[in-house]
Amino acid sequence: MPSDTATLKPRSPDRPRIHFQWWWIPLLLAAIAIAVFIPRAFSNPSTVSEVSIVNDTPYALSVQVAGASKDGWTGLTTAERNKTTVVQDVVDQGKTWVFRFESQGISGGDVSYDRDQLARDHWKVVIPESVATRLAGAGAPPTPPAGF
Repeated sequence: MPSDTATLKPRSPDRPRIHFQWWWIPLLLAAIAIAVFIPRAFSNPSTVSEVSIVNDTPYALSVQVAGASKDGWTGLTTAERNKTTVVQDVVDQGKTWVFRFESQGISGGDVSYDRDQLARDHWKVVIPESVATRLAGAGAPPTPPAGF
């Protein structure tokens, strides 16, 4: 009488084995590359914990920052007139940091700083008087004080 349970038969010599396929190698390499490089692509860039912008000019200034190549400008802050503005978690721009200043649609110019010097200055950027001179020369009136 036949049994209701199935019995396992040992593999016969003529039963095919799984054979290695050469196309598995590129597939495996692609999987390893994805596992290694994708997390790096989505990791956060290195940052500087805070940058202080000292604005002793009579202008409220829009401040942008970029690296030496001056591509990929990042809006940093609006530095109020006669005040120090602190910006948290600023993306590290590399060896050279270039700050761009503007007020009332008029360029106050770009100023480059060496990263090592910024670190020695405790990440404090003092806006040079030449920015205010350039704005005044272009006809920009001083920004009214806050609450005016």
